[in-house]
Amino acid sequence: MQYINRIIATVLAILIFHPSFAAESSKNGWTYEAKMPMHVVYPRPDCETREVARHRWAHTDMTYRIPIGVQGGAWPFTYKLIEGPEGAVIGQTETEDNYGIVSWDPGTASPSEVTFRVRVKDKVGNNTDITWSVRVDNDKFLFIQDGYDGPKVGSINQPLEDIADWYKGDRDNADYHNRIVVFRDGNYQLIGGEDTKFNVRLNADTKTPSLIGFPGEKAVIDASKAKVLTENDRMTDLFIADLHWKDSRQDVNNAHFFWAVGNVTRATWWNNSFSNHGMGKKGNDNPAGVFISDRSHHKKNILYKDNKHDGFMNGRGNGSYVDIYYSSYVLIEGNYASNSDNACGFWAKGTTSFVTIRDNHAYDNIGSGGICVGYGRESPEIPHDHEIAWNRIVIKEGNKRGTALRFSGQKSWDGKHYNSYIYRNTFINGSAWVRFEGKNKYFVDGNVVVNNNPRHWDTRLMKTYQNNMTGTQSDYIVDKNGDLTGFARESKGQVGYQR
Repeated sequence: MQYINRIIATVLAILIFHPSFAAESSKNGWTYEAKMPMHVVYPRPDCETREVARHRWAHTDMTYRIPIGVQGGAWPFTYKLIEGPEGAVIGQTETEDNYGIVSWDPGTASPSEVTFRVRVKDKVGNNTDITWSVRVDNDKFLFIQDGYDGPKVGSINQPLEDIADWYKGDRDNADYHNRIVVFRDGNYQLIGGEDTKFNVRLNADTKTPSLIGFPGEKAVIDASKAKVLTENDRMTDLFIADLHWKDSRQDVNNAHFFWAVGNVTRATWWNNSFSNHGMGKKGNDNPAGVFISDRSHHKKNILYKDNKHDGFMNGRGNGSYVDIYYSSYVLIEGNYASNSDNACGFWAKGTTSFVTIRDNHAYDNIGSGGICVGYGRESPEIPHDHEIAWNRIVIKEGNKRGTALRFSGQKSWDGKHYNSYIYRNTFINGSAWVRFEGKNKYFVDGNVVVNNNPRHWDTRLMKTYQNNMTGTQSDYIVDKNGDLTGFARESKGQVGYQR
């Protein structure tokens, strides 16, 4: 009877504190239902996006590749192409190539409009559909080819030769306004104009929201002399993809590869690589690789997916890979980091609501720089509904001060924030710190936490339904990559990032 009463009490607790977010046990481990409804971050429907948005255009001589980004839900997902032109495909499961990526070769398609519809199904059967239209129009694209010495038109056969040919040293030059800029294989020097201290400013009235690399090629952007910034007012529908950024500019107080200022609603960074990033001369004001700042605009639908980071030695003050202010419907997913040491890694510093940080990996020679959720004053509104799930963070052994996890790093919304979830992560070495309780406790389930600094893993602030596996380095719970080892392997599929 006592056992039955305990079960009833647990169910009631779930209903009271954890509405519709139950979990179910099975032979295959522990399946978690959605903490939040599935929300499509990218691509957004035609009625919402600008006509110039990258996903709305295709070129006959370039593969059309668009990622699907869904925040919330019970991950992993299954993708299905319900409607699309002949030859279009999507990787449906994790075992398939181009998982969650729509791919299509338009070939000789004449200028026309086609419709795509993708259905995303989560682990427990919830569905959401995404529909958008695409036009085939080669004139919407501007190609740049390193080493080209013929007539510079900007077409795929007569491209421009370098960034200066496109940007023209002038933020107000509109010769190629709203063209999707495509970099072919080669090396490019990022350089702007004197009026912007040689930085590249993306002005919505003159430049473009889309900078991409040609699929399957390697376009390398040398950023040692400039960073990319958006204008102070707005630059919506940003799409930065398939580019290799290296050597961030260091002769400034705070270094960045990309500083997104103003209203950058519907901004996407996908499948980029970033390497060799320092903090600049001071490194005291958010020297992230990608810094999405601004407290005056509530940005929505931010996707940071499948990016790689290497050599981010940008400071334990407040350096990170990505750093986000005042935004809702945010997905940070599938990113990797290596050979790095910074304060907060993947950093939702001042995000507001409906934020998912999922399936990110930083385990190869990481001094510090895991995952941080700030719940800081950078969000003018009370933050809520944030989840950290299925991530693997391994700090170098012996580095007690390295940050594997920091949740609620600021006291700004102490006692007010709500719906915070930490589940199925692996946090090894350094510190896994949960701070400042909100209206309700943190929901913390099925994590693997191994370090010699256990006081920061404060279970008094947590509500747990599925046990976490915790221990010290001497317990031999995981190997150097954060994978369960020894006796702990029996729990694979029930705790930690491994499924």
